[in-house]
Amino acid sequence: MSQNDTSTNSDTEATTRKTRLRSTSRVIAIFFTLILSCSSSQADTAWICAGGAAHLMDPASGTVSMKREVVRLRISRHVIHADCSFEFQNDGPECTVRMGFPDSTTLPNSGKHGKLHGSFLTYARFVDGNKIATEEVEGSAATKDDDLFYLWHASEVRFDAGGERNIRETYSLTPGVAEVADNCALKTASYLLHTGSSWHGNIDAADVYVTFDHGVVSEPLNIVHCKAGTDSDKDKEIRTRTDSIHPDTVFTNHTPTVDGRTLHYHFENFRPTIADDLMVMYGPMKTWKAAKYTLGLHARNFLRSIKSGNK
Repeated sequence: MSQNDTSTNSDTEATTRKTRLRSTSRVIAIFFTLILSCSSSQADTAWICAGGAAHLMDPASGTVSMKREVVRLRISRHVIHADCSFEFQNDGPECTVRMGFPDSTTLPNSGKHGKLHGSFLTYARFVDGNKIATEEVEGSAATKDDDLFYLWHASEVRFDAGGERNIRETYSLTPGVAEVADNCALKTASYLLHTGSSWHGNIDAADVYVTFDHGVVSEPLNIVHCKAGTDSDKDKEIRTRTDSIHPDTVFTNHTPTVDGRTLHYHFENFRPTIADDLMVMYGPMKTWKAAKYTLGLHARNFLRSIKSGNK
């Protein structure tokens, strides 16, 4: 082998070592960034995400009302599956409305162009049984104190004069997690009702069914009511009731009827506010397990961003 060949091989090996070192350093930096962001947010609500009622994105369209809302949340060990049905009626002339479905999270993830990625693992919209395409539109919080970042799945829906339409939204997402005591955290499932207040008039009726898969919580369920209010209000109250936290405990801010592993919440003739938003907390775990769980969610969102090409 010539001296030039030896020199070339040495340069190649040196370049390879530098590349590996940079790659290793990048992985280590990402890992510690995830750990630091996880531990800093774990002090209060570490990860909360939610779907919610269909929202009218153009307030000028004031003749369409939501007559009925039926939501079914099925909670498995690691994923929440949601199936939401909305009955709408147009009390005026023919019109087209822009309808958005909220995808919201306390831990947003953006690509290199600043596009916000939501918390949904899957999402689909159906109009009168036919699947239609939607676009993702970034939105603002409901109030200045709202710590959720909104992403609307939006599309236009046409209504005949005096017409009715059925809108169905399906989605899945991972449960949230919130630290509620010094060494205890709970998983969370949320559903936003207040986003449905944008439609004409009151909502005639809304029913939300929350069903736990077998083994997610112990049976029979022990329902512990915590007052409606901000997340901070709920956390403070739960912190004073840590003696109530057991594998069969389900904290909720509204009073449901219980049938086995299913909770049923009923509302009627109402215009929902943030106080009506539903929160269910369950599955107590040690804080270190909650930190590990939240770290996994951060990592999943990071990898999801890479997989989507940072669009």
